[in-house]
Order: sequence, then C-alpha cells, then structure tokens
Amino acid sequence: MEFQASARKWRPDTFVDVVAQSHVATTLKNAIRKERIGHAYIFSGPRGVGKTTAARIFAKAINCLNPVEGDPCNVCENCVDIKNGRFIDLFEIDGASNNGVDNVREIRDALRYPPQKGKYKTYIIDEVHMLSIGAFNALLKTLEEPPPYAIFIFATTEIHKVPATILSRTQRFDFRRITTSEIMDRLRYIVGEEKITADEEALLIIARKADGAMRDALSILDQLVAFFGKELTGSELAGILNVVEQELFFKVTDSILQKDVKGILNFVQDLVVKGYDLSEFIQGLAEHFRNLLVVVTTGEASLLDISDAYREKYLHIASNYHYMDLIRFLNLLSEAEVQIKNSNNSRLKVELVLSKLCTMEQTVQITQLLQQLNKVEKMIAAATSTRSSESSAVYNVKPEPVKVAPPVFQAEKIATAPKPAEPAPVKAESEILSEPEIKIAPPAPQKFQYSAPAREEKPAGRPTFPAGLRSATAQKAGQAEQQKSTEGTVTNPNQISITLDEIKQRWNGFIEFLTNQQKLVIASVLSHTEPGNWDGKTFTLRVYRGYEKSQIERFALDLSDLMARFYQIRPVIATDFRPDEIPDFMKDDTAVIFEQLKQNFPLVKLITDEFNAELLD
Repeated sequence: MEFQASARKWRPDTFVDVVAQSHVATTLKNAIRKERIGHAYIFSGPRGVGKTTAARIFAKAINCLNPVEGDPCNVCENCVDIKNGRFIDLFEIDGASNNGVDNVREIRDALRYPPQKGKYKTYIIDEVHMLSIGAFNALLKTLEEPPPYAIFIFATTEIHKVPATILSRTQRFDFRRITTSEIMDRLRYIVGEEKITADEEALLIIARKADGAMRDALSILDQLVAFFGKELTGSELAGILNVVEQELFFKVTDSILQKDVKGILNFVQDLVVKGYDLSEFIQGLAEHFRNLLVVVTTGEASLLDISDAYREKYLHIASNYHYMDLIRFLNLLSEAEVQIKNSNNSRLKVELVLSKLCTMEQTVQITQLLQQLNKVEKMIAAATSTRSSESSAVYNVKPEPVKVAPPVFQAEKIATAPKPAEPAPVKAESEILSEPEIKIAPPAPQKFQYSAPAREEKPAGRPTFPAGLRSATAQKAGQAEQQKSTEGTVTNPNQISITLDEIKQRWNGFIEFLTNQQKLVIASVLSHTEPGNWDGKTFTLRVYRGYEKSQIERFALDLSDLMARFYQIRPVIATDFRPDEIPDFMKDDTAVIFEQLKQNFPLVKLITDEFNAELLD
C-alpha cells in the first residue's frame, strides 16, 4: 500500500476530532443545526492548529445529505467527493499565488452560476492575508452581498494584515495554540492505532518540538519512525531532534543547589560535544525555572504544560527554592538569552550565567532576618549586662550657633559678615569618662532663626547708580525686583492678620503651589515638616530630620518670599528641631523605618556600612 503522511491520514473528519478547538467546533455545529449559516467566515491562528481542516469539515457538513447533529456523515456521496477532492462546488484557493484583481474577478463571474451538485458553492481561500489591496477591494462588494448559495471561508496566520473592511464583513474565529499535553494525548492515540511503541519521554519530546502545532508533531513522528522503526524512546529521540532532555534540566538544578561549579562546567562541555543548540538550552532552562516558580507560588502543578510524571517531580523539588531566587534566576537567563544571540562565543555566556546561578546566595525574608537579629541582640545583652549602664551613656556637645548676617547690596559699600564666634572649649573624652557620677542631660532642641533683611521702601521708578558702580550683583537684584513687580508684590505683608490654624489649613495647597512654581526641592522638604508656631512675625517649622533642617536654613529667604506670595505674609523663618520624635505622617516612611532598624539593630547598621548598602523603594 502506498505510504500516506500521518498529517493527511489522520486529518479529522468531524468537529469532535479537531484537537483543542472546541469553541470553534461547537459554534459551527450549532449554526448548522439551527440553520443560521453565515455567508463569510475567517479562521485565524498559528500554523498547524486545524484552520483548513475545520473549513473542509464545515464545507462537508453544510453539503452533507445526512448530517448528524451538525457533523457530516462522511458516507454520503457529497462527503466522499469532498474528502477525495473532486466535489465540483468546493473551491480551495491559495491566496499567495492567486492574489490579483483578475483572480477575484474570476470568482465573481463564477458566482453568477448556482451550485451544480451541493446546496452551497463554497470558496476556501487559504493565507488570505497575501491578497493584494486591489484584490481585497474588488472582493468587498461580493463579500457584502453575495448570492444566497455562496459561502466564503478565509484562513490566515496573520490576521493583522487583513483589512478592517474585510473583517467587518465576516465572522471571525480565533484558533488557539495546542498545548503540549493535548498534543501528547493525540499522539498517544495515533501511535496506538499504528502499533507504534513510544514511551512518555518520547511523546513529550515530540510535543515540545512541535511548539503547539499538531501537523508538525505528526511530521516529526513520521521522521522518527522512518529512522528508529516502531520502537521510540526518549533518550534516542533527543539526539536526532537536537532537543535537550527534560532530565538534563533537573540535573542542572541539582548542581545549582549543591553549588557545584565544576559539575556545571562539565555539563556545558557535554552539551557542546553532543552538538546541542546552546540558545535552545537556555530557553528550555528558563521554561524549567518558570515551571518551578509556578509550583512554588501556587503550591500545585496543574498549570504546567507537561506530563504527569514530571509534575510530580516538580512538586518534589519545589520546596528547595524561594520564589525570589527563581525570579532572579529568570532575570539572569533572560539577559543571557539576548547576549547569546548576539555573541560569537555562546559557550562562554552559558558558562558564565550558570556559574552565577551556582554562586548566588539564597534570598532571606526580612522577618527571618529580624528574628535572627533579635537572637543576636539577646546574646549580646546577656554577655554585656554588667556594663550596660556604661555603654548606654550618650554624650552630646552643643556647638555655639554661628550667626550669619544677610547680604546687603549698596552702591557705595558692601557690608561684610561678622567673624563667627569661636566654639566653647570641649572637654576631652577621657576627662568625661573619669567622672561617671555626673549625669549629662540631653541638649535642648536647637532652634534656628533667620531674620529677613529690612526692605526699605524705594521711590517709584528705576533706581540710579553712580557711574561705574553698578555691579553685576546689583543688576541681578534690579532684574529680580522688576520681575516681582510684574508678578505682584505685597504691601506691608506683616500687617495682614492670619492665624496658625489658617496656615495649617492651607499648608497642602502651599506645597502644591511650590510644585507648580518648580520649587521641587523646597516642596519635598516641607512635605516632611509641619507648621509649629506663628506669633505674627516669626514662623516656626517643626523639623524631625537633619536633612530637612539644613535645607530650610539654606532656603530660608526664598521660603519667606514664597510665603509672601501665597499667604500674604513675609515671616522670619525658624526651625524647631525634634530628632527624637516621629510624627504620625512619617511613620510609614520607608527611610524612617530603615533608620529605626539601623538604630535598634547594630548588625543591620554594620552590614549597611560595610557593603555601602542603599535603601531601594
């Protein structure tokens, strides 16, 4: 008997036999049973998933003399003629080679004649996206108002190339990719009918190599049977198809758990000697770790597209991994996959990424770290309980504040700031420690106070300067005053009555005003402070961190000017520094929490300082 390819021999004859496309089959069967048959359909999806097969079954069903619940009977004269390719009213057209306007014109001319044998004249146009724009336009009118006996069925793998005017005139059906388990089930049935012996590993390799296409799987099966005969084993198939066995991926994970870099390098050597594609190996390893991630996060293996035997194996080894480790593995493999494609030395890239996976430390949750830190703290406290009073003393020396005079711009002279006062003498640490009975009280909160310079009223008009004495600074000051005059100034702002409650109520609006004025640094600083006191002249801000305190001191004059524009007051800016307090609005701040960890746990501070660690949001 003449050999026939398995893809043709086992082509489905009914909708039930179409693998993994039950949503399409059910809809078409119901349309036939209820006599709600449309005039145009378009089937889209990947290669080898049954688009053309479903179109032929549909053509048989609508012309069948004895249909069975929407399926063709496959025994009547019309069904047999369609199966053998000699039905006169069924036309299968290749869109790639018949893509011109003249070909569409021939179809339009043939539609003037009714079907000769069947009930419908059916046109199946495969790869319809290959038609030219002119051909699509010539088909529009016919497709919109065809004769009642004409039915069009389009098939395409690139639905995005089909014009919207065509899609709007058809019923669209999307064929999905066939899963590995569904391909294995179909192969298991076919090899049983063909009296072929194949183990589960062999079926899995064929299904994975097919990549979601049933036709590809059957073609691979024919190739393997021609080489091995009717005895197929997974270990023999892998070498012929150049596919990495699933067991090798588990071998890699075992080496990673044991941190066996030598074993990993020997493993890569074996891959190269056997001629495996290293790029495909990295892709398969990424899929392997993805399966582990699914099992670790969900606690079950039902979502894995593999055989049942390997599902059990994934469940068994999943307890050895943390999901954060698997995410890091997948990130490294994704980067390596891109690098291998663009590299002339793919072996080096594979060895490098596998060595990184072996030497990578495991992730530790913060709760576990805190528990370990608590144990360390208790051990340290027990060992140093006798001198805990000495170690708990804190000595703070309050430096003398340095008063800086504000700059004064004059035409004839420039005042210089007074010389800073020398700080008070500080006792040596040895002298302080020699006096254990003295209790040093914590320093009082430091207050910074900046007095805005007195602003003299200037006569109307532009100020005049003696010749040669107009400095660049004075020019900038004149430009700033001119710009303020255009924005609007405040007359005697300190005389305007406003209460502290009113300032607090409008505080968020003031920060938003600063953001709109592109004063982003000041706005960010003020968002971590809060109004403290207002006596009609001095405005005091409560500050809880040294950074905000230094920035307010730096931008005190600018802040006073901005408050004049928003609140209509020009206050003296002062700070009330409270480093030992944490307000409610800052308790959830990650930086504050991190600082508390460093203060409460010396080991965290030691790790942070030693490795120059940073807090990432």
